[in-house]
Amino acid sequence: MKPIFETCEPRPEVLKGELREDIFAARLRDVIENRAEDVYGKPGVFFQNTFPTIGLRDLLSETLGRLTGKKPNAKPIMRLETAFGGGKTHSLIALYHATRNKVTAKMVEGFVDPSHIPPRPIRLVAGIVGSDMEPAVGFLHNDTGIRTHTLQGEIAHQLRGREGYEMVRVADEGKTGVGTQVFDHLVGDEPCLIMLDEMGRFLRDASSIACPGNPKVNLAETTIAVLLS
Repeated sequence: MKPIFETCEPRPEVLKGELREDIFAARLRDVIENRAEDVYGKPGVFFQNTFPTIGLRDLLSETLGRLTGKKPNAKPIMRLETAFGGGKTHSLIALYHATRNKVTAKMVEGFVDPSHIPPRPIRLVAGIVGSDMEPAVGFLHNDTGIRTHTLQGEIAHQLRGREGYEMVRVADEGKTGVGTQVFDHLVGDEPCLIMLDEMGRFLRDASSIACPGNPKVNLAETTIAVLLS
């Protein structure tokens, strides 16, 4: 058997010493806000530099199949379980590009059946990263000037901007939960993808935040109630 030094040739940027290690820090929010490095931010470059693992192919097939109606019986909720550095954020970025941006069959060749590609970008896509949220002071959205404090507030704002946030403003400012009816109004009859990452980090921070209307209940508890609804 030949050694790896003979069978694998490093990419040109590696040989030239031009590869920066910081580009390997995948951040879903950077991709959503269109400020990520090209290797993550541009769909064509991203998929070109991504290996189509079985897990990633299954995730794209199930999710896109559900959203496009090609696989109506696909799971409505999927949980990604990998070790640290196992590719969860990378997989979420792949989902974001495949749903929110216009991708071609050639871009995702080997990743998913071309018939599963949405005919047009899906409008209702939210990617919540718990470690980016600030339960104590809120997360300021520069585009609208709105500061979200809760999971439901962030989801509503990402899905429908100011209009969506107004549906949950009272609950967000009061740090109280919301029921399924609110999400029914937020989503309506459109295909919708909500991705949650690093929720454990958010819940840890939120456990020390009391709800204004009921000091005996903390924000972590109301967040879990929202997730279970």
